Amino acid sequence: MGKKKQPFIDRKNASKYHILYRSQRDVAEDGESGVVLWPSPDNNSETDQKVLLGKNAATQLRDETLSDWKAQLSQAGLVDDFDYEKHMKPIT
Repeated sequence: MGKKKQPFIDRKNASKYHILYRSQRDVAEDGESGVVLWPSPDNNSETDQKVLLGKNAATQLRDETLSDWKAQLSQAGLVDDFDYEKHMKPIT
């Protein structure tokens, strides 16, 4: 017989969220929806930050990783201050 197919979502380790309607007294910017994601208390906090903060958290995480990588390269002596743009010709 065939192999058992893996499920798309692992329900035991998945993060759960509730969709709640935003309060009428809540001041929302233009373009924000009328609903809010509310995380379940059993969720992983790192996953909650990535989902709820969106692109800002991912960008901040990437910037921290990039700065760590640059620091490691400079400690190894692989970063120089040479201006490589002086060899470039202007596009005409």
